[in-house]
Order: sequence, then C-alpha cells, then structure tokens
Amino acid sequence: MPSIMCPHCHRSYNAPDKAIGRKVKCPGCQSEFTAQPKANPIPDTVKMTAEEIERYYGKKIDKPSA
Repeated sequence: MPSIMCPHCHRSYNAPDKAIGRKVKCPGCQSEFTAQPKANPIPDTVKMTAEEIERYYGKKIDKPSA
C-alpha cells in the first residue's frame, strides 16, 4: 500500500495500489488530485565523522571511544 500526499494540505495517507494514477479526494481538505506515490523522503539523520562535524561546526569535539 503506497503512501500518497495531498498537494494542497500536505497530509499523507496510505492508498490502495489501484488508486495510483486516479483522481482521489483528500479526506482532510476535500480537494481532488491525481494520486502519485510519495517521493522517498530525505533521511532524518546523516552520519558524519568527527572530522566532518569539526569542519561543519568549526569546533573540536570529543571523539567517542570504540
């Protein structure tokens, strides 16, 4: 079941596979739009090395012990 997002109110919903490519009505704002699978979101976190963090933030940090 793909996730779709209303382009008007930006609410996300799970939709049946058969809804993709068809006109649907948002249960939140009642606007009609063509259902398209939601693009893959950017990950919430990005792993950075201690050196990258120091360069980015401009300060020295304590390196975690392994």
